[in-house]
Amino acid sequence: MTFLQIEPGYSRRITGIKLPRRMEYRRVKDSIPNYTNDPILDEIRTITDFVKSREGRVIVHPGFGEPMMDPDFWDIVDYTKSSEMSTVLYTNGTMINEETARRLYDGNVYVLVKTNTLDAEKQDRMVGRRGAGAKIQNALQHLYSYWF
Repeated sequence: MTFLQIEPGYSRRITGIKLPRRMEYRRVKDSIPNYTNDPILDEIRTITDFVKSREGRVIVHPGFGEPMMDPDFWDIVDYTKSSEMSTVLYTNGTMINEETARRLYDGNVYVLVKTNTLDAEKQDRMVGRRGAGAKIQNALQHLYSYWF
């Protein structure tokens, strides 16, 4: 489901859009033999153009799974920036290193790192994955080096 955020007031201006869960589309696409075109990326560009034409300002990646694992993630970020809009990214932070932090900054991406606690050991226990808390803390440090 695509979510349009409408700004209140007489203009009914669209202020942003939340993209649908892309993994569902990927499964369908991957099940078609010899499939070379990616209409999902084309559709996202069309949606971005529509939102921009309505004075929209943001494209939101809500974080169903890890949005940065999407093979089109950086294309979407680049297209959104070229449209003079911003991307909002919800992420667990495990894919953020120094290079990706720089690219996120350069791409005008607002990053929200999802975590249960800043205590790395507690985070590991809560998610059942050893080292997850340390990865999140490293991601935050890389992000802080560009934003704070």
